[in-house]
Amino acid sequence: MNKKFTLTRLICIVTAIFLMAGTLTLGAVNLFGTNSLYSADAAILGSTVSAIVHTYITWGSFLTGAAVLVIVSIVMCAMLQLAAGERTWKFGFFALAAAFLARAAAVMLWKIEPESDFALTYELSRLLAATPPDRWGTALDECGTIYNTIWSAHMPFIIYQSAIVRLFGPSVIMLGMVNALWGTVECAVAAALAKCLFGAAQGANALLFMAFNPVCIFFTPVLSNQHPAVCFFLMAVYVLCRRPFGKLWLGALLAGIMLAIGQLLRPEMSAAAAGLTVYIIYEGICDKKKLYSLLCCVLLLMSFFVLPATVDKELSDEGIIHNSMLEQNMKYKIAVGLDKETEGGWSAENEALLYDEDKLDAVFNQRLRNLSPPLLIRKVIYQFGSYVYTWSMKSEEHPVITSLAVRRAASAMMGMLCVFACMTMVFDNEKRRSIAALFMTLGVYMAVYALIEVQVRYNYTVIPIITILGSDIILVKSKKRKG
Repeated sequence: MNKKFTLTRLICIVTAIFLMAGTLTLGAVNLFGTNSLYSADAAILGSTVSAIVHTYITWGSFLTGAAVLVIVSIVMCAMLQLAAGERTWKFGFFALAAAFLARAAAVMLWKIEPESDFALTYELSRLLAATPPDRWGTALDECGTIYNTIWSAHMPFIIYQSAIVRLFGPSVIMLGMVNALWGTVECAVAAALAKCLFGAAQGANALLFMAFNPVCIFFTPVLSNQHPAVCFFLMAVYVLCRRPFGKLWLGALLAGIMLAIGQLLRPEMSAAAAGLTVYIIYEGICDKKKLYSLLCCVLLLMSFFVLPATVDKELSDEGIIHNSMLEQNMKYKIAVGLDKETEGGWSAENEALLYDEDKLDAVFNQRLRNLSPPLLIRKVIYQFGSYVYTWSMKSEEHPVITSLAVRRAASAMMGMLCVFACMTMVFDNEKRRSIAALFMTLGVYMAVYALIEVQVRYNYTVIPIITILGSDIILVKSKKRKG
């Protein structure tokens, strides 16, 4: 048993090291730095500390960041005090209502016009909403989109979004309001999971931290497929940890179904499925039920793959897509992720590889042979160090709010949550088995993004996980912890 817990402790420590490294590098620069960092944020990781301070931090930006950090710290302490008091259904209701209102206000007042991929999927959703389903394939072919060929994995989200457009009209605001609903449900599920793992006070902490997280609030108007997908991801983790009726197999089955729905909406849930599979195996070892745990793993993976495979066949048979959704262009993503020149990020040159399979094979093999471990480390630190999404920014229209709230306040809150989460993973020995599903999933995500293409907003999926782990911070006046 000691060896098993030594291994899990090691996983916790390694995960916490990467999380803390990101917080102390990109997170700190986002908080204390000037706006010039956005022209070369990935390059920061290849710079020395003195170069970073000299290039990106001034006394003015440092003092502004320090002031924001103090204010956010006071607000979070107030949240902890509030969560430590009496918790009734009214507390949960008003907290969730506030969470929705904050997100709805962002949709109404912080309007983000769709651009890039978001604009393309939005226009395709409008097209499908105005077209009879039996003509979807023809309409998509006529418009010449790549979302029914190269990026066919995103077609289920486009269909989902078209259903909303068909019901409420082509209003970006209405789509944002649906995102606000998903975000509110995320708050509720995160609170329920934190309560299940730690206790009622921690559940209240998670609820308030999620409800008023600037990252989540300002990202709500962005028409991303991450909003519904993350919600189903959280539900999957919850049902597996909760074990309905005390049955691990039932939790595995339901978790697989939830992840499958999330995979249809955003094709990145394979990492979550892998993390939860590792967790089930770990549980079987702890309970000395290895065969039973393996059967539960099979059940989770089968339920995870069946639904996407069924939808893929149906869309292919109807002529709506021409490439399998199940492929997900993984070779391309790894080729981009191993590009030393872009530090694993997107570039026009890399995107051109999608249209030249022979060149993609050659570049993939070359970069795989020249694999650079330091690059992999920098990528993980980058991916899980910054929570400032340029998609949420309105620097020209509202530079002050963008700087103080979208960038600095978000960085301050996420930085403290990451520190709290690291403390929980490293020092909370009595709860390590309970939180295994969280840190194992987080660890798998880190391993995946060490290889594939990185972009800051891709870490939106793990914000609830970090928040739940960070919720296990209790003030002196709090009630005694559960367990």
